[in-house]
Amino acid sequence: IRQKLQLKKIHVLGHSWGGFLAVKYAAAYPENIDRILLSDPMPLSTTVWQAEEQELAKRITRHDSLQRSLILNSEAMKNKEVSAVNALMKLSFKTQFADTSLLDKLSIHLPADYFQRSATFGHIFPELMNYDLVPDLQKLDAPTLILYGDYEPAATLSGPLYEQNLTNGELVIVSTSGHFPFIENTTEFFGHIRRFLSEKKQK
Repeated sequence: IRQKLQLKKIHVLGHSWGGFLAVKYAAAYPENIDRILLSDPMPLSTTVWQAEEQELAKRITRHDSLQRSLILNSEAMKNKEVSAVNALMKLSFKTQFADTSLLDKLSIHLPADYFQRSATFGHIFPELMNYDLVPDLQKLDAPTLILYGDYEPAATLSGPLYEQNLTNGELVIVSTSGHFPFIENTTEFFGHIRRFLSEKKQK
């Protein structure tokens, strides 16, 4: 896309798993990067990711566990209907909202061939069972903004580690929000992004 648009340098924004991809791309092609924005990126290592999962598991209610079981055993799931996966994913993200009444604002767009793509993704999943982004982060010198919602465990578990391992990183915690601050606190979230993109680079 960068080459097609004839852009020399670009800003790269990655959310969640996309943050992992953004770091990998920036580390591989630093000459193409102007600024990096990491929105609630996945924890920077397997160890930290597992610690966050343990914290999120504590938020699962008995009712949510029952709902999850019903979805997994539904006819829709047995028939590999994308709607069942959509419902399961929304339920899974419930623990990552500071205000669960906003969950309906989360739009999940899954392709019709989701199950086939998942099978392909499964081939690289073992690599994610033992990953560490620290070496990649230490290669980056582009200004980098790390944004986390304050309700997300990774804000304290992973956020400071991202900032510590970046030459030019800035960690910002967005109030009253979880994994999707652009839904729960749009004003603060986009305010930080506009400010970051408008700042002059330090010489």
